[in-house]
Amino acid sequence: MKPYTQKYMDIASKTGKPIMRPMFFDYYQDENCYTLEDQYMYGEDILFAPIVEQGQEQREVYLPEGNWIHVFDGKTHTGGQIIICPAKLHEFIAFVKEGSEAIKIFDILLEK
Repeated sequence: MKPYTQKYMDIASKTGKPIMRPMFFDYYQDENCYTLEDQYMYGEDILFAPIVEQGQEQREVYLPEGNWIHVFDGKTHTGGQIIICPAKLHEFIAFVKEGSEAIKIFDILLEK
């Protein structure tokens, strides 16, 4: 994760683009992204959807255009839709844009 974070910190330093971004930052043409309050992009390739309620074991996640790979099960989901995503207590919910090198960050999770 360090090289990915470093890459986007360098970009932030040069351009002012934040590394943690609201969904509408990169998907400004998608009206749904303006309504999302608790999921965000980490750089351009990783989407995080945190669990925010105590005891919560699943949540809705909106995936913008493109194909998205779930980092725990490796399944690809088509964007432009809301999906229900389970999460165990020790897991987090994250997706990587299909085709991104960032999926390698999560290889250890996909090997399980």
